[in-house]
Amino acid sequence: MVLNPFLGPRFKAAVVTTDLPLIPDKPVDFGLQEFCSVCGKCARECPAGAIPKGDKIVHNGYLDWRENVAACTTFRVTNPNGSGCGNCIKVCPWNKADTWYHRASVWGVQRRIKLFNSILAWMDDVLGYGKPVHKDHWWFDLEGIDKDPDYGKLVVPKNAVWPLK
Repeated sequence: MVLNPFLGPRFKAAVVTTDLPLIPDKPVDFGLQEFCSVCGKCARECPAGAIPKGDKIVHNGYLDWRENVAACTTFRVTNPNGSGCGNCIKVCPWNKADTWYHRASVWGVQRRIKLFNSILAWMDDVLGYGKPVHKDHWWFDLEGIDKDPDYGKLVVPKNAVWPLK
């Protein structure tokens, strides 16, 4: 997963093929590794248990947290309540609107204030950001109407089945 210092996990990587000579830059360390080692909300809220809790491990020469891709994919594909999950993205403190709280979080994390990381992770929960908001998952249960005059319209069925149990 790629996490952008400003966009968090809502960053979509893309590939551009070119023969233009480019000079590679160096990785940017903006304090996220230290913050993630304290926070762990993505692992806590993963219904598939696909995100590990605890310390990073060495995999293919890199020290990181290894997501269980098979568990994540299996959960998303077999989820009877919808076609996805996204809890890890929803609860990540780096995935917040540009507010005073988000700017303060980025400021503290970039300056490597260790106590700040713990306080931010706790405040994220206190402010209601630390848990997925299941009422906002209505799109998992949308049904398409296949009769005129509302053909193609999407509606929430009366027997919507969210949240996950």
